[in-house]
Amino acid sequence: PDGSINHWGKAVALAMAGFGVLVGKIGFVIAMAAVIGMCMMESGAADKIVRRLMDKFGEDRAAWAMLISGFVLSIPVFFDTVFFLLIPLARALALRTGKNYTLYVCAVAGAGAITHTIVPPTPGPLIIAENLGQPAGNAIIAGLLASIIPVVLVMWLANRFNDKLDIPLRETKGSSLDELGKIVKKKDGELPGFCMSVLPVLLPVVLISMVTFLGLAAKFGMTVSPELKKWLEFVGNKNVAMFIAALIAMYTLAKQRGWTMEKLGESMGIPLETAGVIILITGAGGAFGAMIRETGIGDTIKAIGVSEGSTMGMLFMA
Repeated sequence: PDGSINHWGKAVALAMAGFGVLVGKIGFVIAMAAVIGMCMMESGAADKIVRRLMDKFGEDRAAWAMLISGFVLSIPVFFDTVFFLLIPLARALALRTGKNYTLYVCAVAGAGAITHTIVPPTPGPLIIAENLGQPAGNAIIAGLLASIIPVVLVMWLANRFNDKLDIPLRETKGSSLDELGKIVKKKDGELPGFCMSVLPVLLPVVLISMVTFLGLAAKFGMTVSPELKKWLEFVGNKNVAMFIAALIAMYTLAKQRGWTMEKLGESMGIPLETAGVIILITGAGGAFGAMIRETGIGDTIKAIGVSEGSTMGMLFMA
């Protein structure tokens, strides 16, 4: 009996160790991503990015503007946040053009799903990079390169769906067609500047990727001063980079709304509540992974999935 009690206690301890290790690696990044997402929505920074892209592409190629907006915003911001943010704009655009509603929705959802699932610092690909022992910068670059073909496929499918499916623009609660009409007429001066709007998105990607480029530079014989390398590695740490981006996003929100530090602090509760749930679920995955390792189930699954030198079975086992 004493031995069985010890085994139960050890099981809990190992599970919590797995939980803590994974949360320690990515928990802070998830929290900062939630803060960035909320600030970009509330300040109008995300609106600014979408509008600038639409100005560059023109209304005839608005679907590409929606696709790129979903693609870029889903790198540091959670997919559901990006979707809720862009869908009203897609609806307003469809109201103005009188067509292509299905195309706009599919472009937003498809592109957002791609970067959210394969480009850090979103939680899923970040966990994969950690488990594979790869730096976040490597994962970002690889994810962006791997996104090219899926993005082209998404646009092709979106156009196919748009041709075959006639989905009408309907009234929805809290988002009437009259209100949507006002979105496209909102004055550009009411939104933050484009550089400040896009900085929380691009800065962490650039800073985190710098560490990878330092490694590549060393392989090609290029020298970087030790002092500069030390600081680049510090700001290129995914936790530091996301913290800096969150500070910029919070500053933009406070300046845009005229908020005091107290009011800004109060507003951070909602995104951190969202992040807390995701961190707990993600940490549970770490606990589950620890159990698989400690019980040897992982080796059994591997033995079943790998046969005669082929690893294809592992795909189906997963």
